[in-house]
Amino acid sequence: EYQRYWIMATGAEYFDELDAAEDLRWSSRKDAREGDLVFIYRMAPRKSVTGLYRLAHDPYFDPWTSWDGFWADLEPVCTVPDITFAQMRSDEVLSQWGVVRKQFNGTVCDPVPHSVYNRLLQLIPESLRREHELEPEELAPEAASGTFDSEAHFEEKVILPLIQGWGLNHRYQAPCRFHVGSQMHPTRVDFLVSDQRG
Repeated sequence: EYQRYWIMATGAEYFDELDAAEDLRWSSRKDAREGDLVFIYRMAPRKSVTGLYRLAHDPYFDPWTSWDGFWADLEPVCTVPDITFAQMRSDEVLSQWGVVRKQFNGTVCDPVPHSVYNRLLQLIPESLRREHELEPEELAPEAASGTFDSEAHFEEKVILPLIQGWGLNHRYQAPCRFHVGSQMHPTRVDFLVSDQRG
């Protein structure tokens, strides 16, 4: 279980609707969940993240609409001072985010990685963060280059403990064969894992 965050983009034709609405019905991803936070990005001419919403319930399917047919009702959390596209494009963290790199083209509802969420939070006034209990997410530490001296060392220190922690059976360097065209090639799989079902 972990908190999910999303960015939903809207065109200028929906700005008035967005400003007037207390609650919004919006296209969603089917893997979004009730309680997820949603950043609203307004496309040109504004080109800014302007508000935060929360999913009122899990998305529901409507086969007669577009965007894969999944919709969710959004409840407003707060309006935020504009976080502009220009700011995001020049930011060390946000400039690496996929939706910024593609200039929000084709963005309807995309996931927000925790590192991006944390950076967006830093651009929201502290008073708003406190008032709405917006807390940064804990991130896994980044491994420094050279931490592991070989692939085998990485497998021993990282992969093997994960497999054992999940209670999976495993065989290391398990022999196997695969086809390329009509030829059979012998090789090995780093880890062949299974659970009680196989």
